[in-house]
Amino acid sequence: MAKNHGVFIYEEATALTVPKEASQALVVVGCAPVNLVDEPKVNVPVLANTATEAMQELGYSKEFKKYGLCAAMNVTANMYPVAPVVYINVLDPAKHKRALSETVVPVSDMQATLSQTGVLKTNLTVKVPSTTDQYTKVSDPDTGDNPATEHWYEKGTGVYTPSEDTYPDGEKTYCSLTPETHIADGTEDPAALNWYTLSDGVYTASTASSCSASDTFYSLTETIVTPDTGDDPQTNGWYVKSGDDYILSTDTRVMGGTDYYVKSTIDTPVTLVEDTDYTLSFDDDGYLVITLIVSSDYAGATVLSVSGYQLDPAAITKDDIIGSVDVSTGKESGMEVIRQIYPKLGIIPGILIAPYWSQVPEVGIALSAKAANINGVFKAMAYLDIDTTLATKYTDVKTVKESSGFTSEFCVPCWPEVVVGSTQYPYSIVAAARTLYEDADNEGIPSRSPSNISLSITGLALSDGTEVMLDQDQATTVDQYGCMTAVNLNGFKMWGDYTGAYPSSSDAKDIWISVRRMFSWQG
Repeated sequence: MAKNHGVFIYEEATALTVPKEASQALVVVGCAPVNLVDEPKVNVPVLANTATEAMQELGYSKEFKKYGLCAAMNVTANMYPVAPVVYINVLDPAKHKRALSETVVPVSDMQATLSQTGVLKTNLTVKVPSTTDQYTKVSDPDTGDNPATEHWYEKGTGVYTPSEDTYPDGEKTYCSLTPETHIADGTEDPAALNWYTLSDGVYTASTASSCSASDTFYSLTETIVTPDTGDDPQTNGWYVKSGDDYILSTDTRVMGGTDYYVKSTIDTPVTLVEDTDYTLSFDDDGYLVITLIVSSDYAGATVLSVSGYQLDPAAITKDDIIGSVDVSTGKESGMEVIRQIYPKLGIIPGILIAPYWSQVPEVGIALSAKAANINGVFKAMAYLDIDTTLATKYTDVKTVKESSGFTSEFCVPCWPEVVVGSTQYPYSIVAAARTLYEDADNEGIPSRSPSNISLSITGLALSDGTEVMLDQDQATTVDQYGCMTAVNLNGFKMWGDYTGAYPSSSDAKDIWISVRRMFSWQG
């Protein structure tokens, strides 16, 4: 081992942020792009101590409005890394799907990418359509084969182009000539002197025993050339010997390592077989990638036809989120799965959210009811969203909150949505993660009020993107409605001490967020 002398500096890569561990779990009910994983988790509690674990178990997409669980993954990965988080996905690929119209996609470098999200691998049909061009590799071209006249093709960057090569390999013998010119005086014997005549690039050995004065002849010094792949005989001025004659080569290249392809057309559609003709994967955008297998008879296809099914998050209803219990099987779905968290995972739910759904009155009320009684032992808090299509200004919040029925002491209504750069989230996700993050800083004890703690956001908005700008007086008014909001005081702060029970209730144990959470935590 070499010995270093002097001072040397070594730098290690920065470790990924380790999530802060709260004493209670964040529970998220919603949808995930489970088509991206091999074994979809549907209506089961999925524990994740990091967002990466959640992405591996449930899939990940940036289409947050379709997949609310992914929005929670993003917040708990990049804004407030907190654990544990339990995800309940209600999107069932067997139920919430729609037909994928037959789509023709081009093949480039043996890959075809279907630019649609949610495509299911199961029951997928991949075909080579009729009238499709495909290219089959020529095996072992022979010396003397002429790719240009055989109409063979060469493969560039995903494109097949007609070959201009005259010969496909380097086995042909070429030579370079050094000629010496001789002007005859009429007494010479050209044949005996091994002289050549030149006509149209061809040196022909003279057979004449006599000549006339001033006739021109050539003596030749031959040097055999061993061509390299890519050499151009014509440009190099090389000759090919034919009998006793030397012919100037018209070959354009000598290619020993080039693959050539024969073009053909598929007359009738051919259904391909997975793992025989192709493999399936997903790219970072969630698009399905079909990769042709080299050994397939159709590896040179230029287009593919794809049909099957894709996830349909729009088919999810409030009933799927609320869930139910199948009376014949006992199988639970939606929020009913919250019951399984403690007996199955040994974790106590602390805050419940249903991103992009909790603004629906039936969903928000049901989530609050679940928070009030879990396993007959535990109590949690439901963070809900006030519908910003109804509450378009701060003075609307009280009416919308009350008409939505968000008046339980076990809920914290939130208004409006929050913006982080170019991304917009339901406030409930960020508020819940920030609250548990604060708990973790307090040794897991939820005694601190979430109000007036810093919030890593860049703005507030309605669901349609309309900016909301509150001052402290307006934010305090929203707080007095029993609703969490935010205000920019040289940096955004969470603003709100009250549960949904305020102002209709005045019981201190029920109206203050931190007090209600402490009673539940102590219990």
